[in-house]
Amino acid sequence: MLGPPETIAGLSPRQRAALTAFVDDRIERIAQGLVEEAAASDDVLSAADAERFIADRLAEFGDALTQAQARELLEAARRRLAGWGG
Repeated sequence: MLGPPETIAGLSPRQRAALTAFVDDRIERIAQGLVEEAAASDDVLSAADAERFIADRLAEFGDALTQAQARELLEAARRRLAGWGG
């Protein structure tokens, strides 16, 4: 986790831009990590479970991600989940 919401809210515009660029440059890598985390969860038994798990995780990031980044991450994760059974 990136830290409490007040930590993210306290970023300067420059720090916020750096965080946004950092995530933008790593969308595919972050999505892969989210899929791997979902796969390791005992609560995830299907691709649908994994998608819900990932959507919940993205919501936990709150304002640390832009809405566009959250959508891109979920779409990238969905592409990886397409081959899952169940």
